[in-house]
Amino acid sequence: MILLLVRFLILQQDMYYLFTHSIAFIFYCLPVFLPLLLVRLVLLDLDLNVRIIARELIQVMI
Repeated sequence: MILLLVRFLILQQDMYYLFTHSIAFIFYCLPVFLPLLLVRLVLLDLDLNVRIIARELIQVMI
């Protein structure tokens, strides 16, 4: 029982370590990923606009 508890506590510490370091990693990577994400969103938005315009043009032609 005590061994299980100790193991659980060690696991908790590992999880906490992973959690804090993953947060640090995310914040570290944010300046790199944010512009990429923004570019992707803008491209997606442009793609949607182009599709909408194309659909309207096709409807006008018909």
